[in-house]
Amino acid sequence: MFDTRPFNPAFGFVKQRPTVLDELPLDVIREYIFPRLDYESRIQLNRCLPPCDRLSKKMDRASVERHDIVTTTHVVKEYLLKLEWVWTPNDRYKIAIKMFALFFKPRYLNLVRHNNNFRSVLLNKLDSLKIPHQGYRGVYADIDITTRLVKTMKRLKRRVLNTPFENDVVERGEPLVFV
Repeated sequence: MFDTRPFNPAFGFVKQRPTVLDELPLDVIREYIFPRLDYESRIQLNRCLPPCDRLSKKMDRASVERHDIVTTTHVVKEYLLKLEWVWTPNDRYKIAIKMFALFFKPRYLNLVRHNNNFRSVLLNKLDSLKIPHQGYRGVYADIDITTRLVKTMKRLKRRVLNTPFENDVVERGEPLVFV
């Protein structure tokens, strides 16, 4: 018959199988073996150790935020590069809508929250961007796409103005390193 009672760790002890790592001192593992392993091998070795001996290294919050800002900046740069190569007004407006819509996500809004220069440039661009009725070589943009772009820009401007500026996190955090 199967035991259907829930397992309680206080009443049962599960003995681990002895491994080669049980014979090595923990200092040797941490000082000599771990630094010579790559990231994935280090994870696998850490999983082989008993839970009380596992090496855990917390990441600095400022470093994580710095890494997040670097990656989100890279995505925005990709959208700006796409805008340089697209010539039709409908496609340019669709890419601009997607790029401006990114800033409604909290991750991308951190760029505005933590970087005052980026905040001021974005507000200046939202104010100075004029939507032409006539596109490249007399090709007109679709009115629905133009309306969506204008509405997105107005919503984004309100969101940026309502977002308070905080200190610059990028300056405080060290680059993220997995060692």
